[in-house]
Amino acid sequence: MVYLVSFGDRFEFRVKFGDTDCTGRVYFTVYVKWIDDAITELLRSRGVSYDASGGLIVEKAKLDETFVLGEYRCRIEKSSHLDDVIGVDVRMKEVRNRVVVFEGNFFDSRTWDKLASGEITYICVDKSGRSTDIPEHLLKAFK
Repeated sequence: MVYLVSFGDRFEFRVKFGDTDCTGRVYFTVYVKWIDDAITELLRSRGVSYDASGGLIVEKAKLDETFVLGEYRCRIEKSSHLDDVIGVDVRMKEVRNRVVVFEGNFFDSRTWDKLASGEITYICVDKSGRSTDIPEHLLKAFK
């Protein structure tokens, strides 16, 4: 079963020195971290958060399931540099029984030039670390 969900939000990040590589450009893994940070905020806005141990909480109820990283990808179109302000539009691209795919698109907040795009796939796992179906009340929070 595939659930297609269309919602999104925009977040901004200022490029710090630690975000850059030896050439002064944003290091590619930072884009993935920014997508992950935006996803965390997007989920929080829908009543889903993480506790200190990485467990999921939905509307103050701790779940027996959580998400782990399954896959990520990033394609850089144009480099970013120290002190640039980067916007990322993040949305839930696809929800399947055990998998959620998020998509992020980056742009320069001043010029609106497209900078990069990427995806992160999370897998729902139980306490033993085995993949499991996403609980129904968590699916409801995604809609």
